[in-house]
Amino acid sequence: LKHNVHQQLDESFQNLNQGKELIKKDHHDLMDKKEAALREGMVRAQKNVILTEKLPRTWGLHNKGE
Repeated sequence: LKHNVHQQLDESFQNLNQGKELIKKDHHDLMDKKEAALREGMVRAQKNVILTEKLPRTWGLHNKGE
């Protein structure tokens, strides 16, 4: 009977540790998804930055003296 109880306790501790590892793994997967979304957002933000170089004007503006 004692051996059976100890065996069940060992199994339950192993299951508990496996559950903890799964939770940590899932948490890290979520963090990876969050970091990937952050990186993607930063890349998008860099693409949306206004360029400071002069763009050719396709519309007619009057120059001084016209």
